[in-house]
Amino acid sequence: MPRARRPAAVLQALALLCVALLPLSALAQAAGTAPDRPRVGLVLGGGGALGAAHVGVIQVLERLGVPIDMVAGTSMGALVGGLYATGRDGDDLATVLQSVDWGDAFRDSPPRNDQPFHRKREDLDFLVDTRLGVREDGTLGAPLGFVQGQRINLILKRLTLAAADIDDFDALPRPFRAVAVDVETGRPAVLGSGSLPVAMRASMSVPGVFPPVELNGRWLLDGGVVNNVPVDVVRRMGADRVIVVNLPTKLRDRDAMTTPLDVLGQMVSVAIEQNTQAQLGLLRPGDILIEPDLGDMGPADFDRVSEAVALGARAAADQTAALRRLADSLDRPDGSARPAPTPAPAPAPATAAAPPDDTAPPAGAVVVTDMRVDGDGTLGDRVILGYIHQRLGAPLDLDQLERDLATLYGLDLFERVDWTLERAADGRTGTLVIIVRARSWGTDSLQFGLRLTDDFQGNAAYGLSAAYTLRPLNTLGGSLRLAAEIGNRPSVSARLVQPLESDQDWILTADLRAERSVRRLFTETRGRAPGAYDLSLASGEAMLGRVLGDWGAVSAGLRLATGWVEPQFPGGDTGSTRLLAAEAFGRLAVDTFDSVTWPRHGSLGTLEVTESLPALGADARYRQVDLDAWTALSWGPHTMLPHVTASYTLDGEAPIQALFPLGGFLALSGYAENRFLGQNRVLGGLTYMHRLTDLSFSPLDVPLYAGASVEAGNVWDARTPWPDDLRYSGTLFVGADTTLGPAYLGVGLASLDRQAVFLRLGRPF
Repeated sequence: MPRARRPAAVLQALALLCVALLPLSALAQAAGTAPDRPRVGLVLGGGGALGAAHVGVIQVLERLGVPIDMVAGTSMGALVGGLYATGRDGDDLATVLQSVDWGDAFRDSPPRNDQPFHRKREDLDFLVDTRLGVREDGTLGAPLGFVQGQRINLILKRLTLAAADIDDFDALPRPFRAVAVDVETGRPAVLGSGSLPVAMRASMSVPGVFPPVELNGRWLLDGGVVNNVPVDVVRRMGADRVIVVNLPTKLRDRDAMTTPLDVLGQMVSVAIEQNTQAQLGLLRPGDILIEPDLGDMGPADFDRVSEAVALGARAAADQTAALRRLADSLDRPDGSARPAPTPAPAPAPATAAAPPDDTAPPAGAVVVTDMRVDGDGTLGDRVILGYIHQRLGAPLDLDQLERDLATLYGLDLFERVDWTLERAADGRTGTLVIIVRARSWGTDSLQFGLRLTDDFQGNAAYGLSAAYTLRPLNTLGGSLRLAAEIGNRPSVSARLVQPLESDQDWILTADLRAERSVRRLFTETRGRAPGAYDLSLASGEAMLGRVLGDWGAVSAGLRLATGWVEPQFPGGDTGSTRLLAAEAFGRLAVDTFDSVTWPRHGSLGTLEVTESLPALGADARYRQVDLDAWTALSWGPHTMLPHVTASYTLDGEAPIQALFPLGGFLALSGYAENRFLGQNRVLGGLTYMHRLTDLSFSPLDVPLYAGASVEAGNVWDARTPWPDDLRYSGTLFVGADTTLGPAYLGVGLASLDRQAVFLRLGRPF
């Protein structure tokens, strides 16, 4: 009997051994064992807009049936490679790159007509847009890049949404690595896990243009200076054959380097070329190098991405024979035909708690059941969520969310505004988390401005201004701006802007101002003889406003003023005269201009009604209405700006400080600024502007314009709806949108025999 049981015991042992080995076999299969052919890695080099050529290469690889098992890229190569790794094919990549608004991608601020209305009003002064930050310790700070990358971050997040729940880049349809450089150590940083869009963004953070990306305690920048063509990286990933797409570096001769920035750029190019050649030296027989000839294209030519795609496809097509040999060499070891490759499937976002027989929906289909803020206390959570218009119980509205985040970023308080989605256990619902981080260089700011108008005939107006803004004063986002100007209209002022509730719909504004100016009367007004008068005025204003979305506001308030007026001409009254004013006013303001320097779309207007209040001490009784409106209409490089002003003193006689001025650029351009004063004013004008330079995606772009205007108007004192006659004027000008603000040089025409050359620096609106 024992001898008879021995075969059964052997069979039992063999069965137990098989059972023990089964998990190991399954584990090997789950880990993704190497295919039964050589593995092919794709290396995509950096090069800015030139990197669109990678897409054309990928299209040809797919047509020739060359399988790609893994991807490594640097800079723009990381962007294209990261998108390719998520399962997109070449045609889809081409569509994506051509559909991105690259001009918008490289500008942080949202479109101006999407900014909060009370924030827009700060643009209507002579301060330049550039702000120096002031940290809590009082030191000055500035961002570490011309572009903070707010918009490009959201674009990359949208484009990689299918892989939002994958944090191991080996788990992507195509394993992927992005290469950056650690700013503090100078060593390459090979990114293979974490957030895919953050890794792509770090790899393409060009020094000076973008600030470093902080990731796992490291500061990371564009990896091009240390490993622009990461052949060694894809080798370590397990590639047996390598296809490299290198975008050759263009070194310039000495005659082409005329500035220190040119020399610095050349040295960066030298570093990139040296590490590129070292990487290309690692290529082996059977590897393929593709170097597209991109002609005169440069790294900033994002408006030519379609051309780069085509040139990349041509360069790959020129290597058809080598690519076919590579494809043929990938036949199975047993001699059977190589299977035709299929595009990698797009990943399905994973969730551990999802039902085993169901697939969790992509992030865009998740129903948002709650929202919260991951912030640092800069603003109250309710204020931040007040800018988010996502409906609870509805799927994530990504378009609306991105617009809301752009508006929130436009408050000029945050360095980063982002979002994430925390899925619930069912995988189909979740909490939308809004992530905000205050500006590391300080939320308080210091600005400077310059105002200059000169007709070279003794009529000059100038001013140098500075403003210090404390913001936020509280979790509702209040701000206090202290400003001063020196020049021919010296002044000091303080403005408090305080939202009254978290929805930011009701805003209290308080102004204090002291200024000195010269006003010229050309007709007798309230017993004052014609001539120049020195006006010193101190005023205060309190106003309660109701915001009407991001396009306008209606408000009402009280204005008090006191001062002195003194004649500045021979024969004038001696000594100064005291002025007292008290006014109630109501105002409707509309502002949808896309720019207050060179607008192309939108409107800008104000309608104000003022009532003098003798009961509060005013020394004159009068009622006024003042309308000023602009609109911009554009097509191609052309812009037309119709403009109308109508101002009337309806009752009584306004004192000198309340008279309506006329004269200056686009307001009878052939006359000096504020040349005329009157109880009533009308003006109509039409301005044409033509952009002379092509749209550039560089943050250092300085647009140039040429333009002309025709204007008609006048001031008068009689209580009639129209003056007895009109003055006609116009101008021919050229202009530039400089870092100091818009600058104009032109000829103002008041009549056929009256012309004046003028120079102006400062906004015209």
